[in-house]
Amino acid sequence: MITDAVARLNLVRIGVGLILLHRYGSNAVALHYLPGSREQVVALAFELISACLLTIGLGTPLAALGLFLFQQAADRLLLSWSLGSVVLQMVLLPMALLPAGTRWSVDACFSDSALLRKLYGLWGTPSTERAAALRLMAFVSYGAVSLTAFQFHLTDPLWRAGLSQAYIFTNPYFSPHAASIRSFIDHSPGPALLASQVTTAAMLFWELLLLPLALTTRIGRMYVVAYGVLFFLLSAMYLNLAWLPYLELTLWALVFWVAPDLRISTTTLRQDWRLATVAAVYAVGFAGAVVSFPWVNATNPVMTVTERLGIINTNVFNYIDLRTNESYATVARIEADGTERLLPFNDIDGRRLRWHFAERTYYGISLRWRRVRIGHADQCWSEDLDRPWVDQIIALDRGLGSPLDSRYAITFYAEPTPAPAIDRLGKRELPQARCRVLVDPVHARVTGGDARREPQ
Repeated sequence: MITDAVARLNLVRIGVGLILLHRYGSNAVALHYLPGSREQVVALAFELISACLLTIGLGTPLAALGLFLFQQAADRLLLSWSLGSVVLQMVLLPMALLPAGTRWSVDACFSDSALLRKLYGLWGTPSTERAAALRLMAFVSYGAVSLTAFQFHLTDPLWRAGLSQAYIFTNPYFSPHAASIRSFIDHSPGPALLASQVTTAAMLFWELLLLPLALTTRIGRMYVVAYGVLFFLLSAMYLNLAWLPYLELTLWALVFWVAPDLRISTTTLRQDWRLATVAAVYAVGFAGAVVSFPWVNATNPVMTVTERLGIINTNVFNYIDLRTNESYATVARIEADGTERLLPFNDIDGRRLRWHFAERTYYGISLRWRRVRIGHADQCWSEDLDRPWVDQIIALDRGLGSPLDSRYAITFYAEPTPAPAIDRLGKRELPQARCRVLVDPVHARVTGGDARREPQ
């Protein structure tokens, strides 16, 4: 068993690096086939190189600091920014300011280098108190995000009715096990309703009291750690959330596994002006996130600053997100003999297929297309709603080797989202094909059709 805190910190660094290599590598594959700008290529190259350096531990403080300063901007440019980018931000600052590259690393092989000693000494001499403070700040960031999520949940009818978990796990877009869970709900509506209400209440309790429970009592801390691990593992196994739950597990390892103590003494803060400065910034960020909640918007200057610390107002898995299966489309390539081959993007029941392997295609195309179609289930083809996303899917198909003169059949489906009700779980209807259009990219034509034929 590894008991040395520095060794554990370095293992967390390697885990984060491997996740980032897969995350950015997948985006590189997607960007290779999709149209992209020079700026996007540069941003992705920066992320990949930094992830490589972080993984092998070469110039670790600079690699972690570079990602801390620029990875969210790069993800936004690449259209792959997500809550995972925010959780990563929480992990990166401790990686940059603690000796995270001193074991199992290239840096460790050249530990006698004066340049490396200066690089690792920029923050000052490492100490248990500094490590505890930085890990606590990462946890405070997550606590602030959880608290703002709790505030959003309280305004949402599904969460107030205790139905959010049932809606999440029966949405085929988010849950690969939606069909079996729907079957359980149909056969056992009473127990299913109770399970949804209990788990929804437990989630709200955890979000609200995350910080005080973990920082005041031993039992509270054990509950926070255990519930968090269970939540992250279930999210990884039963929900399609890309790399988010894995990054959350690395955050939990950094905060609770590397070392047991998270306390900061006022004496340490008075004696260490660098640490006191960082702690003050995090305190202002936490207060800003909570206080600014009623005025949250895309141009909120407070949140623009706190986002750098991994603190954002988090509006996720509320009613608007859970309507993502309300209106969607499949894309099929029409072969030379007239047969149709379904592209592995969306299935006819709304499930994601293998082209969601990269966050660039998931967050940059799929989720955006789903969200703009919410409330437009009765509308067939729209140049504004559909053209930007269909063009990218066709570009991806062409990049993978399909004939350039191929035509495509776009079939639109609708699945009404059950209205929230405090005393029951609304029965989900099967998706219905509403309309069908043919897209000819070569001649820039879109022609109407019917929905009777389905791709094979």
